[in-house]
Amino acid sequence: MSSLYSFQAARWILTTVLLLLQHFRPGTSYAVPFQDGAVVTVAGELFSTSAVDGTGTSAQLNSNTGVIVSPDDVAVFLAERTLCLIRKVTPATGVVTTFAGTGISVHIDGTGTQAAFSGPFDLGFTTNGSHFFVADTLSIRRVSVSTGAVTTLAGSATSGSADGTGTSASFNSVQRLVLTSTDGIIYAADVNNYKIRKITISNGVVSTLCGAGSSGYADGAGTAASFGVIGGLALGRHDSYLYVADTGNHRIRTAVTSDGAVLTKAGSGSVTSTDGTGTDAEFYSPQGMDLTSEDEFLYIAEGAGNTIRRMSVSSGAVHTVAGSGGWGNNDAT
Repeated sequence: MSSLYSFQAARWILTTVLLLLQHFRPGTSYAVPFQDGAVVTVAGELFSTSAVDGTGTSAQLNSNTGVIVSPDDVAVFLAERTLCLIRKVTPATGVVTTFAGTGISVHIDGTGTQAAFSGPFDLGFTTNGSHFFVADTLSIRRVSVSTGAVTTLAGSATSGSADGTGTSASFNSVQRLVLTSTDGIIYAADVNNYKIRKITISNGVVSTLCGAGSSGYADGAGTAASFGVIGGLALGRHDSYLYVADTGNHRIRTAVTSDGAVLTKAGSGSVTSTDGTGTDAEFYSPQGMDLTSEDEFLYIAEGAGNTIRRMSVSSGAVHTVAGSGGWGNNDAT
């Protein structure tokens, strides 16, 4: 697989058959077939700053910070942070529609375009595809796929760091989330609190899994561990550990879900994109991540390095699989 791409702030990767990359400013979504790495444009217009429904490149997307694929592979949902919208893309046709949100930053439960988001960063589907959850800056929202109904699971319109139940809990820029395979727990990156939070879906109880509450770099258990900016999360298939893209420290960390023990898996902390094994490898702002179905490899999108990296879970060996490191918008293999 050659390195002939240049990406504009690649942010996120999902699924093991189809890797979907999107860009923080230019409003273009890409589909990357897993087998050969070829990149083709599915929807969106380069440099768009608006949210315009349409088909293919006649549609406009803006500030896509999260993407999920429905379990039946029929639909893709995008979180548009700046315009506070959830967009829906049908890959088979390239049709883009606005699924939920008013386009105004405010916290309102409701249905479809009657609901409003504060700043949706990331999305996560339930196993059966009936609902997805939204990391909405200061809260976790639940969205029904069939009706578009939006409700609040935890958090409110007020920032904070309090553990608690439902709206008594608080977040400070929750930006990434993953769901366990049983749909029982959400793990969320509470970025400005420098913590990973645990949310029980059945009752909305929020607790802190790990993170000291201030920026730093330290391995350890629970609040003895510290992070820089947490840019991405990926959950192992047995729900026993998390991979954490520690963007601020340019490292890949692991966190055990049973006790919050945090270790560094790869990255030296140097700011460059260098292949290698374990801490001999180097990253430049790692962000979006996804594990292959058997947890053999972890794919990592480097937001500032403009590359896609692949790490062997067993050995920690890191290789660049796409991207030249330059800024651009080139489809290629």
